[in-house]
Amino acid sequence: MKTLILYATKYGSTKHCASLLSDKLPGTIAVHQINEHVALSQFDRIIVGSPIRMGRVNNKIKNFCEKNKTFLLTKDVSLFLCCSFAEHAQNYFDTNFDRALLKHCTLKSCFGGILDPARLRGFDRFFIKAAAKSHNLSSGGILTENIDKFVQLLGSDLLQK
Repeated sequence: MKTLILYATKYGSTKHCASLLSDKLPGTIAVHQINEHVALSQFDRIIVGSPIRMGRVNNKIKNFCEKNKTFLLTKDVSLFLCCSFAEHAQNYFDTNFDRALLKHCTLKSCFGGILDPARLRGFDRFFIKAAAKSHNLSSGGILTENIDKFVQLLGSDLLQK
């Protein structure tokens, strides 16, 4: 099975998770950032990953999913998010992705995220520092157990089509 992992990233967490995921998946894996041109028809499975910033997925990911919805509904599609608020992941999926695409997805998961104020720029840095003071935010971290479970479920006989 040929798998495409297509992602967007701002500070590198989603790229890191895409790389971890690709290392664990069997078969032929291609990992591409959303700005790269990719012939989608070459792949049997498409995994789309996005960071969450202020409750929203990356615009390029959102536009890609909307533009390619009809095509994606013919493929084995899974989604992952990177964010430090994994407890809100279902809400992020529901508010950022088309309902038909969500229903069609094989898997949806949150792989955690890293809040490192030293790496943030401009408004992001200001926002995180202000939110950390009032909400006791932690840096979260990558949830490698969620990546492992994602890989395990993708490989399970229950999900094979």
